[in-house]
Amino acid sequence: MTLWPFALILLSTFTHAWWNFLAKQAGQKDIFLGLSKFAEVVIFALPFTWMVARNGFAAPGYETRAWLYVGVAALLIFAYYIFLAQAYKRADLSVAYPIARSSGLFLPFLAYMFLGETIDAVGATAVVLVMLGVLLIPLPSFQPADLRRLLRQLRQPGVLFALLTAFTVASYTLWDKTAVAHINPFVYYYSYTAVSCLLYLILLSRFPRSQIRTEWQQRRRAIVLVALLDVFTYVIVLAALNVSKTTYAGTLRQFSLVVAVFLGWRFLAEPLPPPKLAGVALLGGGAALILLAR
Repeated sequence: MTLWPFALILLSTFTHAWWNFLAKQAGQKDIFLGLSKFAEVVIFALPFTWMVARNGFAAPGYETRAWLYVGVAALLIFAYYIFLAQAYKRADLSVAYPIARSSGLFLPFLAYMFLGETIDAVGATAVVLVMLGVLLIPLPSFQPADLRRLLRQLRQPGVLFALLTAFTVASYTLWDKTAVAHINPFVYYYSYTAVSCLLYLILLSRFPRSQIRTEWQQRRRAIVLVALLDVFTYVIVLAALNVSKTTYAGTLRQFSLVVAVFLGWRFLAEPLPPPKLAGVALLGGGAALILLAR
């Protein structure tokens, strides 16, 4: 992986972890995220309009197909949240979360099948290290009882939904790679965010207006900051996808877990048991190998 997309993805892991850290502290998380999505659409409406008026919605000859890219992307994002919610309902967070983050299990195969991308031995090693790191981070210890509990939990029905979540992430990563070859990354992201925002507004309609007003009044700065960070994060990820291999870009994004672990330890007094430290080390080693992979 060349240095430029590597640097972009690495930067995105910090901004991604930052906005997730802010969202984690919200009083009403559904309302907070819904308001942040609405803020994204409002804040970036003028830049989007200006860019489309100046350069068009997509590359010449792809204007009609561009709406297909946007529509499918919105559906994949919607499916991602549905599968993730079902996984969390049916399996422990410590099991569902790392499996849902394991899109690297599917990316090498899907990227080869649909894009003809291949990875070398260094890249394959990097993917394995990152996946192992993701699985280790939620473990409380290396005690046999904890390991046996993990194996039992892998048989829960929610694991299937977690795998579907990971597969959906891999799928929309490939879809994004194809889309940004013909649509400006910002225009593409804003468009499908605007579509998904409609779904969030439906979600917000279930809450009393007083709760929505209170969340906005108490956390409006954090909501606006999350909106800015979210757009910045995904636009630079899409820009990196445009000039890098899908497997490497998708796998490197898991480095955001390292940043999240640091933020949780530094600001929320979360513990650092040995499996979490080992997972961080594996993620760091895998990220370094991706830079050397071809």
